[in-house]
Amino acid sequence: CGCRSMQPNLRNVPFVIDPFAFKQVDAVLATHYHQDHMSAEWAAHVIQSGMTTIEDGKEIPVPFIGPKKSVETWVKWGVPRERCREVKPGDTFKIKDIEIVCLDSFDRTCIVTTDSTGPDREELTGKCPTDMDEKAVNYLLKTPGGNIYHSGDSHFSIYFAKHGKDHDIDVAFGSFGENPIGMQDKMTSIDVLRMAENLQCKVVVPIHWDVWTNFQADCEEIKLLYDFKKDRNEYKFHPFFWQVGGKYMYPQDKDKIYYHHRRALRTASSIRRTFRSVPACNTRREQIEPCSKNLSRKNTIPSMRASMTGGMRSARHASRFWMTARSKRNILRSSFRRWRSSGPTSSLRRISAFPTRNAGAA
Repeated sequence: CGCRSMQPNLRNVPFVIDPFAFKQVDAVLATHYHQDHMSAEWAAHVIQSGMTTIEDGKEIPVPFIGPKKSVETWVKWGVPRERCREVKPGDTFKIKDIEIVCLDSFDRTCIVTTDSTGPDREELTGKCPTDMDEKAVNYLLKTPGGNIYHSGDSHFSIYFAKHGKDHDIDVAFGSFGENPIGMQDKMTSIDVLRMAENLQCKVVVPIHWDVWTNFQADCEEIKLLYDFKKDRNEYKFHPFFWQVGGKYMYPQDKDKIYYHHRRALRTASSIRRTFRSVPACNTRREQIEPCSKNLSRKNTIPSMRASMTGGMRSARHASRFWMTARSKRNILRSSFRRWRSSGPTSSLRRISAFPTRNAGAA
């Protein structure tokens, strides 16, 4: 019919966070009012659950913090106006032990977003938008564990250098993606590296690259360029790539490059260790952390002693691990039944079927 065919833009990953499962938050922040950065379900849960927090030593309802357009969106959804806090670059406030600093956004997509997509849509041709501060902000969260910079959907800007000069930044989030033909909506791989260098951060985390099919990118492109340029440019930062449902804890994970979900091999290895290092006297405790110092031949059942003295390594090599009381009881009962029915020698043969120590650690 001669009309323009729009590029498909489908959600590429599922929602893995259940907003109604959260018991406590201290603030709700929005960088801008696009609907992949705000959630009506989340707002409803925070309001209906009656959550409170502490500000300046006083208990207050959890506040909703964002630029003007975000506040208008919350109010439209039913969030009480008095619960909302309209912010702009330069504003600072403190919630408990976290200081929140509002900084300039460089989201040039947001600045040309119109409020309506219908026939009454605003015509922007020939106009120079000047209301960025009303539509989007970046945040710096100063916490006891480190400072986190969230750039929202900012494009690259040389003004990142001022933010890096004015503030000490540990971890920075940058919106990365493969921009389709005729669009500039996400930072490219080199933009992410330039942002990190300008912010003088220690770790840069690309985000948004896996959310939409239209912008799906590969973080290995960032890793390739990083390895190619890091020595010559003397980068003082490194990237971290996580996955849906993963987590990142700073400074504990500050040296990691990739996130990996817990592997099945690790679970099998933990089960193998329980056969040689769980003291029988601890079956009633909710959680235990066995190690060589609290193990002795007299407080382990015979099949445990057989496995420790047989084809596996001594208990002094056992790694520290955690178990629940239920899994401990099941393992101990099963092992003891096998020992009584078949004897230690047969039991040892069965236990030895688990991976060897080297295989378990590979």
